[in-house]
Amino acid sequence: MPDKKTKEKLDAILKSLPLTPGVYKFIGEDKVLYIGKAKNLKNRVKTYFGNDDNRSQRLKKLLEKVEDIEFIEVDSELEAFILETNLIKELHPKYNVLMKDDKNYAYIKVTQNEDYPRIEVVRQMEKDGARYFGPKTSATSAREMVDLLHKLFRFRNCKLGICAVKKDSGYLRDDDENIKVEVTNKVVSYPCLEYHIKRCDAPCVGRVTPEEYKKNILEIIAFLEGKHDTVTEYLKQRMDIAVKDKNFEYAARLRDKFLAIEKVQERQKISEANFESRDVISFVIRAESAFFNLFVVRDGKLINQENFVIDTKLKGLVDPRDKELRVEILERFMKGYYENTGDLPKEILVSEEDIDMSFLEEWLFMQAQFKVAIHVPKKGKKSKLLELSLKNAESFAKQCQVKWDTESARTVGACTDLAEALEVADSNGEIIPLKRIECFDISHISGHETVASMAVFENGKPKKSDYRHFTIKTLGQGDIDDFKSMEEVLARRLRYLKNQSVSKVDLLMASWKGYKLRKAKKDELKIVNEFKNKGGWNKASDVKGYFLLEDPDVKIVGLCCLDEKAVTFIPPSSVKKVKNTDNVTLKSNVIHHLKNVYIDENERGKGLGRFMISKVLGEIDAPVVYIVTGVELQKYYEEFGFMSVQKKSVPSELEDSIEACEKKYSGVVVMQFDKEKMYSKYGQLKTKSVQADGSDVMEFSGGIFKTQVHRLQVQVLDKKGAFISNIEISNAYKGRGIEFEVLEKVYKDIDASTFYIVCDEKIAEEYLKNGYEEIKTAPDAVLKNVGKGDVILAHYKSHQQKADASFSSFPDLIVIDGGKGQLSSAVKATVDSGVNVRLCSLAKKQEDIYVPGTSDPIHLEKDSNAQYLVQRIRDEAHRFAITHNRARREKEMLK
Repeated sequence: MPDKKTKEKLDAILKSLPLTPGVYKFIGEDKVLYIGKAKNLKNRVKTYFGNDDNRSQRLKKLLEKVEDIEFIEVDSELEAFILETNLIKELHPKYNVLMKDDKNYAYIKVTQNEDYPRIEVVRQMEKDGARYFGPKTSATSAREMVDLLHKLFRFRNCKLGICAVKKDSGYLRDDDENIKVEVTNKVVSYPCLEYHIKRCDAPCVGRVTPEEYKKNILEIIAFLEGKHDTVTEYLKQRMDIAVKDKNFEYAARLRDKFLAIEKVQERQKISEANFESRDVISFVIRAESAFFNLFVVRDGKLINQENFVIDTKLKGLVDPRDKELRVEILERFMKGYYENTGDLPKEILVSEEDIDMSFLEEWLFMQAQFKVAIHVPKKGKKSKLLELSLKNAESFAKQCQVKWDTESARTVGACTDLAEALEVADSNGEIIPLKRIECFDISHISGHETVASMAVFENGKPKKSDYRHFTIKTLGQGDIDDFKSMEEVLARRLRYLKNQSVSKVDLLMASWKGYKLRKAKKDELKIVNEFKNKGGWNKASDVKGYFLLEDPDVKIVGLCCLDEKAVTFIPPSSVKKVKNTDNVTLKSNVIHHLKNVYIDENERGKGLGRFMISKVLGEIDAPVVYIVTGVELQKYYEEFGFMSVQKKSVPSELEDSIEACEKKYSGVVVMQFDKEKMYSKYGQLKTKSVQADGSDVMEFSGGIFKTQVHRLQVQVLDKKGAFISNIEISNAYKGRGIEFEVLEKVYKDIDASTFYIVCDEKIAEEYLKNGYEEIKTAPDAVLKNVGKGDVILAHYKSHQQKADASFSSFPDLIVIDGGKGQLSSAVKATVDSGVNVRLCSLAKKQEDIYVPGTSDPIHLEKDSNAQYLVQRIRDEAHRFAITHNRARREKEMLK
């Protein structure tokens, strides 16, 4: 519930609300939570804040988060309705019902502004004077209707622009009495096949006048409007005239059309004697979705039925018994549907009594330009029609659920099952579904035209736009070596991921976002002691040295302490002077002891202990920090960078802590972190740049280290080149790949296209693996630094891999179509590339899965969704490889 201050603010706003129509917005969490309309703003908004224990869960959650109310006054409720809809589309409030976008609908469009109109399926209505029929949820059903019309009526389906040439009151004609026409947008040869199979009268060559052609179009429009009787009556008249004129061939065509339309009429399920036109709307709510059924009745006949799925986006807040929600869903649906249809009825039957019919009828009149009545029938034929629609809505909901459950099990569910079989889990043991899976296969004919393919599945479905194929470069024609081919393909694919491989450390550090470590305040001694009690430590008398960990919601979730103990020692330079002397002047020093590291049980598994340690180490300048802990935690701290201290080197000032830990742990170890000698991968690199001798000297240090990690000098020669020299790296950082991370940062920061490095040929190999090329010539500023045994290397920005949406996506799993041999080649490619990616191979015979490091295969349950998934992606990769191989062979034969 809102606090006292917020409540007072809301009460003041409620008193100031006007008694006029308008739109109100509930604000909270610095964003719009809900948008509503009202005839009377003051009365409507007040209803939310009354004492009502029967409120829906959605309303309760909403009111708990409201911090402010804004409103917009308008002249009428109709304006409020339109404004509300537009604001919801723009702002997407969390607690409003959000409707499906009309771009998913399909329409049958009949053009009107052409001599020879066209009929086509389109995705969007436009104000272009054309007639639109729809919307239809299935573009397939719309195309099937157009195909049926094409069989019944002759019309063109081409994109040609055809204009008849007029002369006085008639048309210009050629020697064959065909009308002269001007044809533009000549995208096809004409007359086309449609004319020869008698589905078009060939207006493109003037075989029919615009008036004769438009008779067919008027029949089509009447047919789409459901006026089948009008069409059949008109066909009878034309048939009689054709018989009288002894035009029997034309009469036979009209007869066939007449019989076909009668068959369509026989399929009508509902027929009424009053010839009324109405829409019947019913819906049911299941989970977060509403399933709508809409009957389209025209001239007393049911001519169409459409089903719609509306995702409310209200996760966990949908109650089918919530009347306000049902009304909001129905209003949103009617607004979305009727502003996107070109065919409005005279009457609409709905099931919700609480719907505000007066303003909806006013809005519908504005859309249709004639009165549209809305009714909630209680008995009679209309009530039975509504019940039938409701049954169809329920049936549609069940069909969708079965379809979704089946599809979900074979896609997303299969990814989870496969992850479980491969034991892909996070630090808490939770299974991580495999979202992106890539499969590689090799194809050739006796070593000729060897190619490879990469098939991609996302969330268990093929993503064909991400499929890629490769032509093998390391083998000659006739050479057969699938292992070498696979190694080449994987190396080429992984090259794109080399600089974006996400390590576990990166993921862990990313999870720390929003957490904050700060010193404990004086009034927080109680909190400090609460955490100390949970950790089994004695109470503290003050907060000195204690740090508290806050989560993103500013809740205290962790504690640690940096204890500073004074210690005395004899400086090495004074040892001889004080030998055999009892009266010695002692020099003061401090031992830094990290202790009481505790994380709330609900927050464990995120590496927050390492987060606290790295932050504390960054706070102090002390070169060494000690920790006393149990033997079972030794590996944990070693992984951070702590090292065990030998007994004889343990400072005596830590004896109290050792005794306390011995009571808590079965074995105790003293460890230290030397900030000048040791390395921790949890310290992020920081850059400091200073100018020296006309060059840019760049120094890199670790986030928790004061010592220099890496230092180099960059001399920018011109826009084309830069020379990197005087490269230094701390011993603790050598061999950890940091050197090339530093160089990557340099490439981004320095405006040059080529970077030169002069180095000993013994270490040149590492640079060559990381994108450098050996060259013989270079600018003079580089050449003068070349000594005996040195080589010149160049890194070209233009030679870097071009961006590719598929290749730059990191796979959760790479599947190799082959057994252990193929897998070993893939493993070698991953090791050489330095990219940490999960691999497995699929054996051809038993379809068992092999993973690196194990000799025994993983057996997937026969006919399981996981097995079905790997079979599908293997088959896709195989098909794609064979297709590419065939294409290359055909191209080669044509040469």
